[in-house]
Amino acid sequence: MDTARTLSLSAAALLLAATPALATVYKLVDTRGNVTYSNEPPPRGFQGEVTVVDTDKAAVVPAEALNSGDAQPPRTAMRGGPSRNDLAVARAKAVMARRAYESLRDNPAADDWIYHAPLPSGATRGPSPGYVERLSRAEQEAVEAERRVAALERTR
Repeated sequence: MDTARTLSLSAAALLLAATPALATVYKLVDTRGNVTYSNEPPPRGFQGEVTVVDTDKAAVVPAEALNSGDAQPPRTAMRGGPSRNDLAVARAKAVMARRAYESLRDNPAADDWIYHAPLPSGATRGPSPGYVERLSRAEQEAVEAERRVAALERTR
């Protein structure tokens, strides 16, 4: 795999992991071949190719279609199973979701704990309900992302 493609995939994985589930990411390739990733539609008058990436599929649409004022870009249906890009995106999301969960689990903040008088066991703190909820949600997102990868791999 060449360096440019590796960097592009790495940037896409990081950007996708930083966006909420079901968020749309735009890959913009200008007339000079420069690639930019954004969570906002391209600026009015953008010249080049725009790829709309979401959690389920990727669609290539002309920039003019996005600049026409449409709130939602057109989507294309997947034919013949997932593409390599679909699987790569799903795998990157699964890895990043698992890392996010593990980071939250292994690095709780001070305010993630409720402090109390010592219990018979000697414990003086317990996890806050908010922390337990965030941890559970992060674990569920990781499991769902891993299931999406498994489902895509079965359809290949």
